[in-house]
Amino acid sequence: MVCGGGRMTRRGFTLIEVLVALFIMTLFIALVEGVYTGTTRSRERAVKRTVEAHTASAVLQRMADELAMSFQLPDRIDQTYFLLTNDSENTSTLEFTSRTAAIPSIRTGGDTRIRYIVERAARGNDGDLALMRYELADLFGRMDLDSTSYEMLSPITTFTLECFNGEEWVSTWDDSASDEPLMPLAVKITLGWGEDKEHEELMETSTPIYSAAGRNARYWGNE
Repeated sequence: MVCGGGRMTRRGFTLIEVLVALFIMTLFIALVEGVYTGTTRSRERAVKRTVEAHTASAVLQRMADELAMSFQLPDRIDQTYFLLTNDSENTSTLEFTSRTAAIPSIRTGGDTRIRYIVERAARGNDGDLALMRYELADLFGRMDLDSTSYEMLSPITTFTLECFNGEEWVSTWDDSASDEPLMPLAVKITLGWGEDKEHEELMETSTPIYSAAGRNARYWGNE
C-alpha cells in the first residue's frame, strides 16, 4: 500500500503468489481426498471380509449338517452314495446322499443327492473359482442333467476334504469299490477364500456321520 498526495493504492497479488496459493490448495485437497479414499477402501475391505467369513461359516455349517445326515440305501443297485475325489491341485469333489430339511416356499425336505465341486465363477473376475452345490431329489437320476445348482462361495482358493475310516484320515472315498460298502466315520472340511492364496482366509470343521453310529464310537474315543 502506497500513500501519496492523499491517495491510497492497493497492490494486487502477483502471478507467482497466485500459483503458489493454488499449488498449496491442490496439495491440501489431494491429501484430504487420499485420507478419505484410503479410509473408505479399508472400511469396504473390512466389511467384505466380514461378509465372506459369515458366508463361509454358513456354508461349512450347512455341509456339516448334510454330511451328518448322509446315508446309504440298502437296495443301492450299484449306485455310489458317498464319493470323494481330489484333483492334481488337491481340490476335492464330494457327492453323497443325505436327508435334507425343508425350506418354506423354496423346497420340501427329503432324500437328496448332493454334489459339492469347485468350478469357474459365473460372476466376479476372470479366473475366479466358486464352490458350487448341486442337488437332485431323484436318487437314481442323472446329476449332470437333472440337478439344480447353487453358487455357495466365491472367490474360493481352497476346498479339501478328508474322511476318517476308523484308523486314519484319507483323501478319497468310494463306497461302490467295496463288497460291503461303508460310510466314513467322519468328514473334515477345509475351506479357503480370498483374492489369491497369499491373502486367503481359512476355516475348518469336522462332523461325524450318524448313519455309521456303531462305528463312530471308535472315532470319538468311546471304546
